[in-house]
Amino acid sequence: MKTESIWMIPFNRYMDLYIWALTGNYIVIPIAIIGISNTFSYFNRILKLQRNNLSLELDFLRSQLNPHFLFNSLNNIYSMVEETNELAGNTILKLADLMRYSLYESSSENVLLSREILFLKDYIELEKIRHTPDTQINFQADGNFEDHRIPPFLLIPFVENAFKHGLNTVGKKWVEINIHLSNSKLVFQVKNSKPTAQSEQLQKGGIGLVNLKKRLDIYYPNRYELKINNSAAEYDVFLQITLK
Repeated sequence: MKTESIWMIPFNRYMDLYIWALTGNYIVIPIAIIGISNTFSYFNRILKLQRNNLSLELDFLRSQLNPHFLFNSLNNIYSMVEETNELAGNTILKLADLMRYSLYESSSENVLLSREILFLKDYIELEKIRHTPDTQINFQADGNFEDHRIPPFLLIPFVENAFKHGLNTVGKKWVEINIHLSNSKLVFQVKNSKPTAQSEQLQKGGIGLVNLKKRLDIYYPNRYELKINNSAAEYDVFLQITLK
């Protein structure tokens, strides 16, 4: 009996271990399969993301092709005309500068105020070329603009609006743009003539004006004043911003 009991105890333990191992396999193997499946899914997602990133990079390179081509073409045209036509050469340079600012420099959250004003100046000079000599276009800017930064394209919507509506009329046509900076206060004023038929349209404003107000609220909360006066003869925009 003693010999039998000695052999029976290890055998029972062996059976217990076998049962536990068998039961464990039913638990561990599915978990392992799930883990392997999740791992494959994870790496598949990584591969898809890598392919998507590669596609985005290719799209980005394609988007860069046209601007570079245009810049090179403008430079080539400038080289051909600068000696024979100074006005045409300067016009090409201003157009290239506008494109460079629009495509590259304006991607930053903010730019030098001096650079934004140079962009406005180039734009206004190109508008002068488009219009007849009897059209009055005046632009003045004074102040130390190098010490301040603003969001890009913050001022251009009002200037574009002035040329779009102010010079599209019969009779006397004019646009006045004044920028003054003193003690970190920027004063920007745009006035233009306008036809009576467009009075209601301008008074309501458009998407550009709505978006501009949103940007001002975001960047200069409680630090700006915007007044728009829409009279029978002119459209007047007054914007004052405390930059610091």
